[in-house]
Amino acid sequence: VQLYSRCMGIVRRMLSYQKKFRLRLDYEWLYLYREMVSLLQFINKHEAHLGESENLFVLCEQVVCAFNMFITFGDTFLPDPAAYDALYYEIIRVHEVFENLNELCKEHISSNKPWKESARRVCSKLTNIKTIIRHFRSKTEEWTAANPGSIITSDQVLAVIRANYDTLTLKLQDSLDHYDKYAENPREVPFFRQSMRSLVEEYSAAFSVAQIDYTAMG
Repeated sequence: VQLYSRCMGIVRRMLSYQKKFRLRLDYEWLYLYREMVSLLQFINKHEAHLGESENLFVLCEQVVCAFNMFITFGDTFLPDPAAYDALYYEIIRVHEVFENLNELCKEHISSNKPWKESARRVCSKLTNIKTIIRHFRSKTEEWTAANPGSIITSDQVLAVIRANYDTLTLKLQDSLDHYDKYAENPREVPFFRQSMRSLVEEYSAAFSVAQIDYTAMG
């Protein structure tokens, strides 16, 4: 969990830098969208086990903040409008992942479970994503009602998205591009110390001194 959290910290810093300087990378952002969704799926599935010892909502908040960066500022750093359309399409396609996360947050907020305040922050940051899902779900349902017997295709969903941006109202979220300054010492030292210890232990278990063929080295 700590490693994933650091990876998301890198993503957030990268997006903030791109937004600040309006840098448009020639990159297929759909890969990142889907990897972040997969991470949320994993957390939703294993929260009951992993959440006993780790505050998984801190990691969820980082992922949701990254999505909000794309939603709010994507027009300043995404390479073209198609990348922005793909973001909305992906959010709609995997709506159950965000809805499950929202339910998980509400479960912690309404009970005496730990990490209640972290869950509350995630729930608040899901506001725009939930609005996007509701808005475009209603628009696709209108399309289906107007075209009985037809199954809406991905291209048609994208067309619905492009035609209905103007009627979508989102809330401006503060501090999306703000982050704590990286300081290895003392905050990150325990993580790297434990990582090195685990690496040495795994290497020692895999390659004992008795297994080395010294004759081959001569």
